[in-house]
Order: sequence, then structure tokens, then C-alpha cells
Amino acid sequence: MYLLNELVKNNRLLIDKLFEEVSDIDIYCELIGEEIPIGSPIRSPIRDDDSSPSFSLFFPTKKAHARTEELWWTDFTLGSGDVFAFVQQFALFHNDLELTTSLDILTYIDDAMGLGLFDSGQSKITYNKRDIDYDIAKETKLILFKSRGFTKLDIFWWLRYGIDQPLLTEHNVRSLHYLLNNDYTIRYTYRATELGFVYVVYDKVKVYSPHGGDFKWRNTCPAHYILGEEQLRGKEVLIVTKSLKDIMTFKSFLDVDVISPQSESTGFSEEKLEFYRQNYKYRYVVMDWDDTGRASAAALEKEGFTVVWVDTKEIHVGNKIIVKDKDISDYVHHNGIEAGFLKLKAIFPKLPEKFFREDRVDYLLKLKENLSL
Repeated sequence: MYLLNELVKNNRLLIDKLFEEVSDIDIYCELIGEEIPIGSPIRSPIRDDDSSPSFSLFFPTKKAHARTEELWWTDFTLGSGDVFAFVQQFALFHNDLELTTSLDILTYIDDAMGLGLFDSGQSKITYNKRDIDYDIAKETKLILFKSRGFTKLDIFWWLRYGIDQPLLTEHNVRSLHYLLNNDYTIRYTYRATELGFVYVVYDKVKVYSPHGGDFKWRNTCPAHYILGEEQLRGKEVLIVTKSLKDIMTFKSFLDVDVISPQSESTGFSEEKLEFYRQNYKYRYVVMDWDDTGRASAAALEKEGFTVVWVDTKEIHVGNKIIVKDKDISDYVHHNGIEAGFLKLKAIFPKLPEKFFREDRVDYLLKLKENLSL
């Protein structure tokens, strides 16, 4: 037991010594051999089959005792972890070395970077820690908030799109009460008569205030985060659309999986596309009828997706062309729940009946009626 305690103590001292010399970002950048922007995806340095950028660094905002300089990594195939887990993956991929203990990991870092952790008398390389303002970097990636229970106004507003409370809960949508400053003082209060929502996506958030104002949209999600990915349930059908609101409207009436990239101009990595091809019998893409949406749909069509449109009717208003009901949530809002369900049957004529949730129409209509009383 004494020897074990001494080993643990020595490893902690070495870890403290390591972070006196370098920071997490230094270890990542020096091992990889390039400067890594925090929060922006690069091609994975720990596997050779990453044809599109799917590796990035992020601040572990869910860890209460994270160090100021602590950075984690995420990789679409390999998962995520702290800098020591990265070193294990890096050594295995580049050197075919299995680092099984913290001493193995520290030794590998020391050898690779020449820090002299184990011998103060040997010549060593001295690093100037990379100049990062961590407070500013974290502020750009972190939105602090306090939520509240859904108000009657919240519930009624979402029901106009065919979305009920269980769907909001499933997709980590919360009603906003306060937006907070970094010191947890109140920056903005959402009144009971005001709509404000936060979408929690993995460890990041998107703020949506439907009625506009300074906070209509705020977003800390990296470009490669996929909305709805956490809620995939291995259904036979996958629909790719362009917003979380549309994801939930589709799922309200259809027993399917639905995802959305951060924007219509953001594509998927080859690994994700191959996963979708291998795991879904029916694959659809439903985007807005505009230049960006049509381009996105055309790209996915080449990858084996069937393209369908909600409504391509164009209205001429002066010199402008406006598309009527450009997405499924708008269609349900403007035409009603019953018409929305029939529209889905019209745009997915080859989809077997078992995927249509026939019971939802009466259920949602009764919810709206009860709220109106």
C-alpha cells in the first residue's frame, strides 16, 4: 500500500510539473505538428480514415473541477476525452504503443517534447506557453442561462408547429428565464409573456428568441455538431432537414429518425454518410426551396438520399419571389395540424403506413383546445 501511495503521489507531482512547463493546447499542437484552432474541426490526427474534418478541441464545460487551461478533444469515430486520453490514442496510432498507465503517458509526452520531467539535470526544451486568453475563448463558447418550466405561452406556441412537451424534453429544449453573465449575474430576464428557448446540443447551446431582439439567435455549437444526432434511435427511416423545429415537427407525425446540420451549407463527413447508408433503409432530404437548400439537397441526392419538398409554390410580391410554406413546421403553422399530417402523406408517398403516427392529429388538436379554454 505504501508503494502504491508513493506511485500515486509521484505521478501527481509529475503532472503538476508537466503543466508548469506546458498547457493542454501545447501538447496537442506539438504532437500533431500544427496549430489547432479551438472549436474548429480538422482532419483527425489519430486515425487515417477521416476524409472530412471531424476532430476538434473544446472546453469541458460540464466538468466542475476542470483546470483553467484544460481542453478536451472529440472525434466522430473514437469519441472524446482529456489530453491524456488523446496521447494514448496518438501513441497507438502513430507508434503502435499501448500506454496503459499515467506513468506511460507522462513518459511518452516527456520523450516527444523533451521536457526533462524525470531528470532535472538533462538538457530540455523550454516552451513558451501558447498565448490564449482563456476567459475570452470560453466566453465565445459558453452561454450561461437559467431555465424555467414551460409556460402556457411556450406550450401553445410550439403546438402551432405540431410539437408537444415530451418532444421538447426529448430534444433538450428548455424555456429560458434568465441569460447570465460570466459571474452569474442576470444579463437578461425573459418575462412570462416573452418567448425564449435554449437548445442543449451535447455540451453546447443555441439560444432562440422567436420575437427577435438582441438575443434572437446565439450559438456556441461547432459547425460539425449535428442536431438530432443524440436522439437517433435506429429507425428504418432517416430524414435530413435544416432546423431543430423541423426535426421535431417531422417526428411528431412520423416514427422516424431526423437530423439537421448546423446550416444547409454545412455537409456531412464521409464517415457519417457511410453510416447513414449502412443503417437506414429509407433516406430522405427535405430542405428549403431556395438556392442554398436546393444545392444542399442536390449534394445529398448524389449520396443516395431521396429529395422531397414541402411546398415549391412561389408567390410574387413586387420584385421579390417568396416561397409559400418553405418547411414542414411553417406548413403546419399556416395550414393546421390535420393539413400538415396530410401533407406528409403527400410528400412521402412511398413510405409504408407503419411510419405515420395516425393518433397524433386528434391528440394535438385536443391539447390545443384544452390550452385555449
